[in-house]
Amino acid sequence: MLLKTKRHCPDARSLPHEFIDAGDQILAVGQSHFRTKGSTERHSSRLCNIWTMREGKASRLEVFNDTALIWRALGGGSDYWNGA
Repeated sequence: MLLKTKRHCPDARSLPHEFIDAGDQILAVGQSHFRTKGSTERHSSRLCNIWTMREGKASRLEVFNDTALIWRALGGGSDYWNGA
C-alpha cells in the first residue's frame, strides 16, 4: 500500500510527534499529510508506526493510518487497488 500511496500522493509525508519506548518496539505517533496527484486539496490524518528492533536495527515496520480517508481522497476508485 505504501508504494501505491506514494505513486498517487507524491508529496505525502509523515511527521511523528511522540515516541513511546516499549522494549524491543518503538511506537511513533504523529500526523500523515498528503495531497492526491492532480489535486490542490490537502488531507491529514493520525498515524501510528510500530518499529520492531533487533540487535539495534529496525527489523519490522507496521504502519497504521486512516486507509478510509486515503480511499475517499482518491475518489474511491477501484483502480487504486488494481495496480493503476
